[in-house]
Amino acid sequence: MRRAQNHVHTHLFRRTDVLRTAQAQLGLPPDRKLKVLSFGCSTGEEIVTLRSIFGDTAAFYGCEIEPVALQEAIATTGHLATIFKSDRAAIRDHGPFDLINCASVLCLNPPTDMQKLFPPAEFDALLAVLDSALRPGGLLALTNASYRLYDSPLAPDYDPVRSDIVFSSGFVNVYAHDRRPFLERIRRPSYVAFRRGIAFDIRDEEELADSLFRKRPSGEAPSAR
Repeated sequence: MRRAQNHVHTHLFRRTDVLRTAQAQLGLPPDRKLKVLSFGCSTGEEIVTLRSIFGDTAAFYGCEIEPVALQEAIATTGHLATIFKSDRAAIRDHGPFDLINCASVLCLNPPTDMQKLFPPAEFDALLAVLDSALRPGGLLALTNASYRLYDSPLAPDYDPVRSDIVFSSGFVNVYAHDRRPFLERIRRPSYVAFRRGIAFDIRDEEELADSLFRKRPSGEAPSAR
């Protein structure tokens, strides 16, 4: 599995708005614990965050590709979760999951050479790995991604889950699958702004904040957006 993001920086309680929305959506299965995966768990802070939100209602898993971060995650949070090296087979073997949290992993920031280092085909391939390990009816939390799930081959199988507490999908540049920019971060002396392009159309402004997606069970009709 190829690494996309070139940083392992993380912090506690990142994107709790999205995670609490996921908790409310999933509820609690009557006969088992939820299974939650931190995809790209870095040094383990995200596992602590997930545990603080889901508590004893879930069994936690974390995968990481960077060796030093992986060892630190095992050392610090191995008692809270099953932590393993990130690869396609291991992710599928530990699933299926009810929630996969993918925060600041499927991105290249700064976007130095998107075509070479993180082309849209690689984004689609990594999404396919996560999809293969997600239960029908399960949730994919996708934040701070360089591309949109809406443009991927998986888009017809997923519906957005919206919430009044989620206002943004992230802060990195966002590109269409033809690599044209849609949202570009502009650095100014005292603040960061976004320049909006015309690389793709959106149905409504809420689409720009969509960060949580439900995998539709076979035969279920798409939800209205």
